[in-house]
Amino acid sequence: MPRRKLDRLDRLARLRRVEKLRAASQAAEAQGVHHKLLTLHQRSDEIARGLGQGGGAETGDDLLRRMAFASGLQTIRQETGAESRKAEGMARDAMAKLRAAERRHDVVGDQLLAEQRRVDAAAELRAASELARNLKSS
Repeated sequence: MPRRKLDRLDRLARLRRVEKLRAASQAAEAQGVHHKLLTLHQRSDEIARGLGQGGGAETGDDLLRRMAFASGLQTIRQETGAESRKAEGMARDAMAKLRAAERRHDVVGDQLLAEQRRVDAAAELRAASELARNLKSS
């Protein structure tokens, strides 16, 4: 009976380990996406500042092209900013899930260790009892 409980806890510990690894992978991926979007947003800001500092347009056609480009750039900045904030939230959630998975893994590890100690103590007690019976019967 104790061996079955020990085996179940061992299987649960392995499942928790896999869960923890999966959560770590998802957290790393979410942080990577957030970093890429943040970098894109910052780069868009740099381009917009450079565009604002550039010289004036030579012709009306140049002005129209420049305004269209600035408008498209503004759209990109807004979208990447929003996506970056969303990705930041997802990264925070993924880290929270990782911390929870680590706690569950630690709890099961502690339970497994305690159960192993109980099994070992019971085996030691049985061995001592057997030795006492053998000594008594001799």
